[in-house]
Amino acid sequence: MIELWLFTSNDCPGCEPMRRKVEMVISEMDDVMLKVFNVDEKDEYMDFARAFYIQSTPTLLIKKGDTVVDHIIGNVSLSTIEEALNGY
Repeated sequence: MIELWLFTSNDCPGCEPMRRKVEMVISEMDDVMLKVFNVDEKDEYMDFARAFYIQSTPTLLIKKGDTVVDHIIGNVSLSTIEEALNGY
């Protein structure tokens, strides 16, 4: 099972497009789950983001088991997301 944690914020123009791209890529993958954390909505999400050294949005963490195995910063292409996930 792979978990994707997408950190977003309200003033981020690339966050919503990135979320849609990630959802599109994983729509055909049974073993991938997406969790979205908007750091503007809850203080606990901001603290959570700090714990993982998130400094900009969007940032996508790729987790396998209990380990963060990769991350993607920014609103990247579909192929970049696919390539990152294909490695796991």
